[in-house]
Amino acid sequence: MVRKLLLFIITILFASVIYCETIELNFDRQGIFIEDSDNNQYIGYLNYNDINFDPENRTWISKIIIYEKYVILEMSYAYNVYGYSVYNNQNTTDYNYNLFDPLFTTHSHYFIGIYDNFIFLLDIGNSPTVRGFIIVDLNSGEKIYEGHYIFEIGLNLIEPYIFELFIGDYLTRYSDHDDTPILYIFFFDKYTINLKNGEMTNLDIRIGIIGE
Repeated sequence: MVRKLLLFIITILFASVIYCETIELNFDRQGIFIEDSDNNQYIGYLNYNDINFDPENRTWISKIIIYEKYVILEMSYAYNVYGYSVYNNQNTTDYNYNLFDPLFTTHSHYFIGIYDNFIFLLDIGNSPTVRGFIIVDLNSGEKIYEGHYIFEIGLNLIEPYIFELFIGDYLTRYSDHDDTPILYIFFFDKYTINLKNGEMTNLDIRIGIIGE
């Protein structure tokens, strides 16, 4: 709690100095679905709205997401999120992110959380049920996993660095009149994944989800 309070004060000072106004630090977990690790707790986020707007490129930093170890800049284009850049959290009022190279940048995913140094990213799209996602090790830049994310189930942390997740495929049913797909049946098998070594274990549990 002390660390969160100190970072809150530092962040507000930084925002006030740079933009000459106070930007409120929000503590809710908006859009974050991954549980924190003890050594890298989620702090909060700053909504920047149209501040930093670049009219030539129609881009701006719309949100700053803060963890104890990392700061994530959410970038928007034409009022839609189009990517994220991740930096080490320097915990200083004069830290200018433009002066540093990001640890990681993506232009094709939504940010859904960080566990220790592992970032979880969801494919950009509009599927309400099943979406692709990846896990990337920010220390090495290596992709630990690429598969599916199921909104109804999510990813469950069962012990430090070990998550439960579902891996699967889908069967498509087509219309009797043409080749229009009318029904998708997704089949998933339950696994655990160890983030430290990428090892996966099949738990011999299968589920099915119907989507349109």
